[in-house]
Amino acid sequence: MFIILPLGIFILSLLLIGAVIVRKLAFLRKLSPEVLENSAVNYRGFWEELLPEAGGIIKFIKSHEWRLKLLEQFEKLFSLLKSISSLIDSLFHKILLLVKRKAKQSEQIVIKEEIKEQKEKAEIEEAIEAISEHNGSDIREEEQLLIINIAKNPRDPELYRRLGDIYIKTEEYDDARQCFEKAIELNPRDIASRGKLKKVLAKLPPA
Repeated sequence: MFIILPLGIFILSLLLIGAVIVRKLAFLRKLSPEVLENSAVNYRGFWEELLPEAGGIIKFIKSHEWRLKLLEQFEKLFSLLKSISSLIDSLFHKILLLVKRKAKQSEQIVIKEEIKEQKEKAEIEEAIEAISEHNGSDIREEEQLLIINIAKNPRDPELYRRLGDIYIKTEEYDDARQCFEKAIELNPRDIASRGKLKKVLAKLPPA
């Protein structure tokens, strides 16, 4: 197999060369002896007629058309690359603007939430103070208000601490313990709640 394939290619090449030679011999027979013996014969024209394919290749190489065509293709390529680069720059610019807009919107939402939370805390404190001033003995009403506000904002340790203070006044020490423990859980640095929890535990019977 490895010998037959190269041998076949070689034989095919010989046949093609032979066909070219036979074709060109017909051209040589047409030439008169005077032309062959004439020293002023145009060898360039002779070889161009003998091998017109080679002459065409030589003319193409010597001409400037291929250079112009090559430059034209390069210009088209550079123009395409420039267009792609501009498109990519525009796309990244739009993405950057979109990211900045989203970040600004998120920041505004956070600020609004903080303002809302502070406003709610202020309203709660004002309501508690108003109730205390209006009727200092009505502890149960204050208790219910604190429970309602804890349901609205269960992450506020101050509400649990105030509710614990009410339970101390009503001597409901176990409920007070739970309130102070929750306040400390939400704010481990709440020293006041830790001190009150210690006093409440002293009031409770040993487990």
